[in-house]
Amino acid sequence: MPDLPTCNLCGSSAYSVIFKEFVAQVHQIVKCEKCGLMYAFPVHELNSDIYVNLSQQAPMKEDDASILQSLDKLSDYRRIPVELQKHICSKGRILDVGCYVGTFLYYLKSQGWDVVGVELDSRAVRFARHRFGLRILNSSLESLDNANYHDSFDVVTFLHVIEHLDDPSSTVKVALRLLKHGGVFVVETPTYDSLIFRLLGRRERSVSCDGHIFFYTAKTLSKLLERTGFEILEWRKVGRTLSLGRLIWNVGVMLKSVTVQRALQRVTDARNLNSNSLHIYLHMRDMIRFYCRKP
Repeated sequence: MPDLPTCNLCGSSAYSVIFKEFVAQVHQIVKCEKCGLMYAFPVHELNSDIYVNLSQQAPMKEDDASILQSLDKLSDYRRIPVELQKHICSKGRILDVGCYVGTFLYYLKSQGWDVVGVELDSRAVRFARHRFGLRILNSSLESLDNANYHDSFDVVTFLHVIEHLDDPSSTVKVALRLLKHGGVFVVETPTYDSLIFRLLGRRERSVSCDGHIFFYTAKTLSKLLERTGFEILEWRKVGRTLSLGRLIWNVGVMLKSVTVQRALQRVTDARNLNSNSLHIYLHMRDMIRFYCRKP
């Protein structure tokens, strides 16, 4: 990793420290003094390597908490194909990047879309192929950056992916090349021009996540998309649906106490709250969804 940071958005090396290491998360979080992008620096290991190494863990099961969480998200993502109807003429070929176990792709397939997924975690890929019979490529998006895939997708989605990327600017450029002209790029990520971030600061859940290394506002994400070559069609703040267990887990993260987190996890597991039918919709205006077009 470099000794000096280079802002992924504007290239500047000037920054101010927002949170030192282990204050918000394991990494120090800084803010570019030129464009305002927040990012983790230094980062001690590539995120892509971490996700590849997950393949060494035990195979996934239907009742794993991470799979139940992906089902929670599905109710929020069902609006995406409806909203896409404003921007594309008909259902076509869609690529979901970082698709995990494929719950969203499976829903899209049921609605008549031609679906393809990309996922680095081989455990998730095996689960998606076996459980849903989906076409999931166990690779990075960059591996598709060739003539076989250029100009071949009507829609590409990055749903809570861009904040995890090691080099978002480069990866978004790949997405542009994979899209057909007139194709639509959908990006959803946490946003930090929000009241909840101003109130919670280092305790805000998305800042606390060690896997998040870029932190966008509407302004900085707009700049990235436009500089890459996309035309922004619309954007909005969106909410999330959480099981009671997931909500309790988020509270534990924000309290930043390992002891409390373990105690809450025991309660969640004992009462089976991750798979509980009780779900809560929260709209804290701390997530943002963009729809963009490849000219």
